This record gives sequence, structure tokens and C-alpha cells, in this order.
Amino acid sequence: MQNEYGMEFEGGQEEQEAVSSIEDRLKRNPADAVLWISHGDALRKQKRYENSVRSYREALRLTPSDGNALLGMGRSLLSLGEFAEAQSYFVRAVGALPSDPSAWLALGEGYSVANDPDRALEAYRKAFQLAPDWSDPRFFLGEAYENQSLWNSVSVRYKNALEVSPDWHRGAYSLAVIAGLQGDLETAQGYLKTVLAHKPHWIAAWILQGQNAADLEFWSDAQVAFAKAVALDSRRADAHLGLAVALHALERTEEALTQYRRAVELDPRLPEALYNIGKILLDQENYVEATEAFREALEVRPGIPEIHYDLGIALHRMGDRGGAEEQVDILLQLDQELAQELYGQCFTSGF
Repeated sequence: MQNEYGMEFEGGQEEQEAVSSIEDRLKRNPADAVLWISHGDALRKQKRYENSVRSYREALRLTPSDGNALLGMGRSLLSLGEFAEAQSYFVRAVGALPSDPSAWLALGEGYSVANDPDRALEAYRKAFQLAPDWSDPRFFLGEAYENQSLWNSVSVRYKNALEVSPDWHRGAYSLAVIAGLQGDLETAQGYLKTVLAHKPHWIAAWILQGQNAADLEFWSDAQVAFAKAVALDSRRADAHLGLAVALHALERTEEALTQYRRAVELDPRLPEALYNIGKILLDQENYVEATEAFREALEVRPGIPEIHYDLGIALHRMGDRGGAEEQVDILLQLDQELAQELYGQCFTSGF
């Protein structure tokens, strides 16, 4: 459905009514730059970025130096992936709004996307100076430090952000990531609980919680977290894979096999899923399908000794002596200990 401005309606009825209300006012006041900016902001809120760009352009035609129009235009272009053009608008926005921390934050984000961490850090520091009580500058300043691997500074800034906004999920999530990178998985899980208490539909947080629980071998917790992620988005191959691994560890084999297969349907190049499908089928004495799964895993990730070993076992059990010998020969180049073990399993007690 399009209005007279050629813009398609998206979002819920309230959002459409808000946009329509602004458009009714624009019919009466087409030269009102503030209304065009509001129109662009409303469209950008609905993620109608291309349409919002048109509104901001009209505002800038009327008032070429309006900082809010420049800022909105930059944000929409950034969302559209037009990074260089977006950054040019952010630079102009900072010139028009030198005391607005939001403009400096946007400029810093633009530099971050452009992989210019030094300038990003400078812009975020300026935003922090202008708004020391805001959580956003603290967060992005921490992010800039993170890009430079200055972990102590990162943690301090993120923790300061949480002091300002204890329920601020972005900072808590980042602290969880940092804690995980530093090997403190239990602390990471604590931060993720904070995140999910306020953002229960954040799939990435559920997946990270599941991964941490799996690393801690808390398989029931991992299964719950990955199941939640799958329920929120059934198209995430990594969520299905994580759920499969947890179910496998809990010896819920058939359920695990279903999830491994679903992960492979979504992403055929998952060697871990393919290998574990083969392992389950090997245990079930389904040697033909097991060998197929192992070979597919090796196509994706060649040269993994454990896969060659299990492929050799499967080939031996289905009576393919030549195939098993071939895997022994391959393993002699990759892992002589596994090669000797495979030879002993298939042919003699040793060489």
C-alpha cells in the first residue's frame, strides 16, 4: 500500500497513523523542514530507511545546515550500508551540533564501521565529555577500547555504564562477551542473566548463554538456553547445532540427531553437525549413512584425523577392507597414533 508520497506503509497501525498524521500536516505546510525531519525520523523508526532518506533530503533542501536532518540522514544511510556517504553527513552534523553528544556518538559509530578505531575513540571521548551521565557514551567508549584490545579499559567503561543504567542490556552483554574471552564463564553467565531479564527475546544472548553452559558442561542449562533460541528463531543453524550438542551430551540421541539434521538443512557446511550425525549413525550400526555423513564432513573440513578414523571404522564394519585401509594410509600422514589404533581395530592388534 502506498500513499501519495510513494511510500509503502509498514509496521503496526499506530506507526502508520503517526506517519499519516505527519503527512497530513505536510500537505498544509510542505515547506516546514521540521516536519520533514519528523517524517524521516518516524520512517527510520520503522526501518523504512530508503523512504526516510527522501524526507531528510527534502528537509536539507529547505535548511541545508540543519544538524538534526544531517544526523538523521547519516543514520539512515548507515543502516543502508552507505558507510562513506553516512560518515560525510555525520561530520557535517557534528559541525552543526558541536555540543550534541548524539552527533559525536554517531560520528564515532561511523568511524567504527569504517575500521578507524583511533578516530572512533576520539569521537566517543568527546561524547562522554559532553554527557558523562549517559550510558551510551560509556558503552561506545568501551567498544572503542575493545576494538583496540584494551580489555581493562573496556571493562571499566562497560561497568560504569551499568552503574548509570543497571538494566542496560547492551553493556551487560558486552561484559559477558569479555568475561567469556577472559575465561570467566560463571561471571559471563551472571551478566547474561541480567541481559535476558530485560531482553528475553534477544537470541544472541540465549545462544551465548548456551555456549557458556556447554563449555562449563552444564548440559541441562545449555539445552534450555539453545531451545529458547530455537523457539525464537528456528532458522538459526547455530542454535540448532548447540541444542543438538546439548541433547547429545544428555544422551537424548534421537532428539540430538533431529537437531543435527536440521542444522545441516539450514547450513550444509557444518562439519561438527555432519560428523556427529555420522557418530550417532555409527553407534546405531547404520554404516552406509554413517560413511556418507563422515565423507560430507571431510568435504567441508578435510584432514580431520578423528573423522578419518571413524570413517575407517564404519567402512570396516560394512566389509569395505580397501576403504578402511585407505583411511589408515591417510591417517599415517595426519596422526600416526590414530592410524595404529585404526589398524588394530580393523586388521590386527597392531602393525
